[in-house]
Amino acid sequence: MDALQARYEKTIDDLITATLKGKISGTFQIYDRIVQEFETGSDEIFDQCVTDRQQAIAEFLDSEDDLKQAKAIRQQRALKTIQSEWKRYQSEQQRKDTIASALSQILTANPDDRLGAWLNTIDLNHPNSLALDQQKELAIRLNGMKGSDEVLGSIVEGIPLGLKSWKNLELHLVAWLFERSSNMGFSNEAESVGPWKLWANEVKSAMPESLFRVMLQADRDIEDWTALVSDRDWVELAIVLLTTQRGLVAWAETQPYTSKGGRQLCISTFLTFTILWMKLSNHFATLRPSLQAVSFQVVMQLLRSFSQKPYFPFYGGMVALLSQGGVNDLLTYLDAPLRQVPQTQEKARIMTLIGYSQQVIRNTEGAIGFHQEALEIAKSADDYLCAIANLNHLSRTYAIAKDYDQAIAFAQQALILARQKGDSLGQANALANVGYSEILRSRQFDRLDEDSAEIPISQLMQGLQLASGQDDRASQALCNNSLGIAYVMINQPAQALPYLVQGLQAAQESGDRYLQGMNLTYFSAAQSLLGKSEEAMLSAILAMYTLEQIQASEWQQSRNDLLILRGRLGLEAFDAQMQALRSQVIRSIGVDGYDHVLTLLV
Repeated sequence: MDALQARYEKTIDDLITATLKGKISGTFQIYDRIVQEFETGSDEIFDQCVTDRQQAIAEFLDSEDDLKQAKAIRQQRALKTIQSEWKRYQSEQQRKDTIASALSQILTANPDDRLGAWLNTIDLNHPNSLALDQQKELAIRLNGMKGSDEVLGSIVEGIPLGLKSWKNLELHLVAWLFERSSNMGFSNEAESVGPWKLWANEVKSAMPESLFRVMLQADRDIEDWTALVSDRDWVELAIVLLTTQRGLVAWAETQPYTSKGGRQLCISTFLTFTILWMKLSNHFATLRPSLQAVSFQVVMQLLRSFSQKPYFPFYGGMVALLSQGGVNDLLTYLDAPLRQVPQTQEKARIMTLIGYSQQVIRNTEGAIGFHQEALEIAKSADDYLCAIANLNHLSRTYAIAKDYDQAIAFAQQALILARQKGDSLGQANALANVGYSEILRSRQFDRLDEDSAEIPISQLMQGLQLASGQDDRASQALCNNSLGIAYVMINQPAQALPYLVQGLQAAQESGDRYLQGMNLTYFSAAQSLLGKSEEAMLSAILAMYTLEQIQASEWQQSRNDLLILRGRLGLEAFDAQMQALRSQVIRSIGVDGYDHVLTLLV
């Protein structure tokens, strides 16, 4: 080690001397000398030699001898150049080592596992992940080693195709967000502007173009499409879809909290691409088991990344963000990954999402199971934000099951822990849950009047005040919705309306379609109490449609209200009223939505 240190010290001194004598014509000479002299694994020794020389020079920088000071300044400049080239050399070596490690992982893997080994090289959660330019170099290196191996050949051919397709798509990544539309997000509905059509037109490659066009069609078309995908196609798609998802999230994370960016789009993007990959995995299962496994691997990558984001949605906001299908799809696609995730913070957070979706479809037993397990894991991982969220969700779920004593108990636990940990959002939800459950418990025992509702409404007001200070529209929607329900229940519909209007707006902005539907349900009830039958009917129609689309059982409540109204008015008068409202309904849910509503009332 002493000999190596002495050699490095001499190298540095020689380079400084040569620089001062004007014998260095370019930094490449310094770089080449470092390459010649450096021995792998001795970075710390070289670093120490540079530091020692720096300290030695520093002693003369403040010298009273002008010549010594001037020489020291020149030596310092030369040393800075050496340091710069040393860092460049280290960076290049690290780059080569990373690519070499990736090559080793791929080449030493069993042939059936090589696609998965390659996938690890583009997984940002993986220590050996490669940047896109490194992927290009990886393909070049693999090309010389592939021989007759078909999987390696597919990787070699697929990487440049994916990089080219991404380059075509990159400039058009967010253009769809600025097209005229009443809806923001990924959708296959005709009235919505989503990215799939634009991306299909711009990607200029057959396989990703065909997938984007399939995303505009019914789910059944995906099965036919997956039968055509080769290993090479899959590699290209993996690069295109993963870079697209990351690029969109990276853009959205820099945007303010608006309908065209920010938290909402980040959440939507993660969930949409996760579900897309899970669909691909499911459809590959019978046709190409190897592609099923690696597609499932992508799902796990996305879930792990998502669970660590600061905007991870602990309170709602997930159901409206699916690209296709409903909540049952989400449960089908993501229940299996959860069983394979170890007992970690990531699993607790993902289970929180799934538990909430179980609430929406009123599978209270399933929701309680998810939230209880998530609570235990979160506690063991000291993830208090997640633990508080699950206490709140347990409270809400027990309220759905009409077990109001349990609902209040869990909400109070959440409130205590949230105050201890300074979690304002958790406090807001806990106060909303306590107030909501107290209102419903009093009503259950026919004790609900203005006096008995005073304290719960006060708690709801406190919750709303806290939620209003948070950048979380889903929680604001919950508090406003709870207040609106409380005032409807005590027969104060005029007081309820402003909260329900604000709750609907907040739910729309957060993407929580369940709360949108519930706000519309009670808005209809409030309008009915005020004698405004036309407004009540319109709101009931929209509530029924919104809740039925996400398979929430409460859609039946609005349907029953409409059937009662039809019985009261008579079929002819009711149909005339439906026709009068047709244009307003179509503006909200489209022609297909209006036609679907009619079938629900049969």
